Amino acid sequence: MDWDADGALRLALQGRLDLETVPDIRKRVLKALKKKPSAQVAVDLSGIERMDTAGVAFLVELRNLVGGKAGDWRLEKASGAVMKMLELARLDVLADAGADHGRD
Repeated sequence: MDWDADGALRLALQGRLDLETVPDIRKRVLKALKKKPSAQVAVDLSGIERMDTAGVAFLVELRNLVGGKAGDWRLEKASGAVMKMLELARLDVLADAGADHGRD
């Protein structure tokens, strides 16, 4: 987790984004945003191997925290399995259109 030159929070997640891992990730991200608020967040999902509904709920909460505007919040590099979860939650429209989602 770091901030770019424009003050946007860049969050690169690894491993699982699920009921077991979300509480700790959420706590760290909220603490960072409290210290240094940002209206722009980019979430790199390339390292996520598994995501469940708790992960989706966290992403929705994060989106709401930064104002919910697609330009201010985006998902990048989602794998095919993660993209399926995003599609079910209708968050796929906010994923990076140029990313390889593992589809042919």
